Amino acid sequence: MDLYKDYLGNVAFIQVIKRGTADILEEDDCGLFLFDTRGEVYMLKTDDVEKGRKWLIKHEDRDYDIMMIYNDELIDFAKERYGFTEEERCYQGVWTKPEAPPLKGLLDFRVATMYDVPFIKEYYEDWYATHGIRIIAAGELFIAMLPGSGASGESCGAGAHYDGGNPDEGVPSQEVKVGFIGMHPEGSTGLLFVLPEYRKRGFAEEMEAFMCAFALEQGLISYGHVKVENEKSMSLQKKVGVEFWDGMMSWVFK
Repeated sequence: MDLYKDYLGNVAFIQVIKRGTADILEEDDCGLFLFDTRGEVYMLKTDDVEKGRKWLIKHEDRDYDIMMIYNDELIDFAKERYGFTEEERCYQGVWTKPEAPPLKGLLDFRVATMYDVPFIKEYYEDWYATHGIRIIAAGELFIAMLPGSGASGESCGAGAHYDGGNPDEGVPSQEVKVGFIGMHPEGSTGLLFVLPEYRKRGFAEEMEAFMCAFALEQGLISYGHVKVENEKSMSLQKKVGVEFWDGMMSWVFK
């Protein structure tokens, strides 16, 4: 399957193959079925519904827990056969330019540590229950702060100072947190949250630009999923300059 013929639609597959975490289970000229060993998620995209069903059945001894599926009929099939009770319908957006959008200096950033867990859980409860520790350990979750309020006024990444962080380090008491953003284990950008008192000041756009730069610095692709009902997020992504695939996909899980 030539994934680059539909770059916007296949970017999730390209990402995990690019970083070497793809266990390819099945592939032909019109589809691909793989398991991302880092994100621990199955990804399926094919126009051939019958073949997609056969692929799923062939490997169903793997006990599917969570999947990304890019075909409506196969979404329905997987939900019925494997007992998926939850579905998140999403648009898929990609930053396609070689350079990240410029930062405006509105925020400083630092790598999140385990000391940040209570703060994050207060606003994003489901995050820690799923894969929070893995994201922190990977150094792919960031705390956004008002400029100069962090330790020594230092920030990280995206053209500023980046020290990789340490999950055992404490949190400077003087910092003023604005929110957080990160990269999911399968490689998509997300986890964006801005505290209510700091909204409508351009901070969400700045955080998106920062994560785009971070992904590109790691040699990865900056892409993400937006739930179909989240009009504010869609508007933000388009404002930043993200391009969207003309189809939709679904996350299904139990």
